[in-house]
Amino acid sequence: MGLFPRLYLTFLTGCVIALGVCLYEVNRREKSDAASNAAAATAAHAPQRWFEDSDVRIRALEDDLRVRRAESAPAFGFADTRWKSLVSCAISGARSRTVVILIAGQSNAGNHGGGDPYVARDQVDNFNLNDGLCYHAADPLLGTTAEGANFATRLGDLLIDAGAFDRVILVPIAVGGTTMEEWAGDSPVARRIPIALLRLLLAGLRPDYILWEHGEAAGFEVNDTVAIDSYVTDLRHIVKIFRGGGLEASRGRNPAAASWHSAAGFSFG
Repeated sequence: MGLFPRLYLTFLTGCVIALGVCLYEVNRREKSDAASNAAAATAAHAPQRWFEDSDVRIRALEDDLRVRRAESAPAFGFADTRWKSLVSCAISGARSRTVVILIAGQSNAGNHGGGDPYVARDQVDNFNLNDGLCYHAADPLLGTTAEGANFATRLGDLLIDAGAFDRVILVPIAVGGTTMEEWAGDSPVARRIPIALLRLLLAGLRPDYILWEHGEAAGFEVNDTVAIDSYVTDLRHIVKIFRGGGLEASRGRNPAAASWHSAAGFSFG
């Protein structure tokens, strides 16, 4: 092949690649705009008890706006949606047959699990903290850190297989290696809670359960009563953050302890 035909072929190849990139970006923006319009339409019908505390509501709105405007900044947590299947967040059928589970904390809740990546078989979806959209659940889950496996993906299938629900919506916001002080204080980690609640509100959703997977970063001994008391105090403060967002346990309050510490079990009051 002569020089001119090769240059011409190279030029055509470059055009095709550029066209593909443009089409992908247009499609992504159309999906985002459609989701924003749908969220605005459903927000008017969302529970009005949410964010009754004005300080929490305003801070969440400010943080949400700052995140939306920081388009050049990397997303906090795993955010690659290129190989994810976009689904509707809207709930069809009886509300009691769909469960929304918010997963916070660290470690295994943050895509740090071992084993092969798992793709949910049933109607298990992943609400993405970063864009407020829903995708079919597959490891690694969107909205939390790391790129490994997550126990919640399998949990969704188990709940459906057991006949407990027809659909499971997972809302992972955990951050690997975080301390209790970060979640209970005024930090970017702690602000993930009101941002998640706000974006769920805009999507017409609210959590039915909250799974808290945490403790490895604390590393205190069983007889260290000061550290244990501090941990319990911080955890109760985190519960107040959720309640400050208008969230109560709509399907009961069932603390579950996943720990080798005998002090892990206690009442939220």
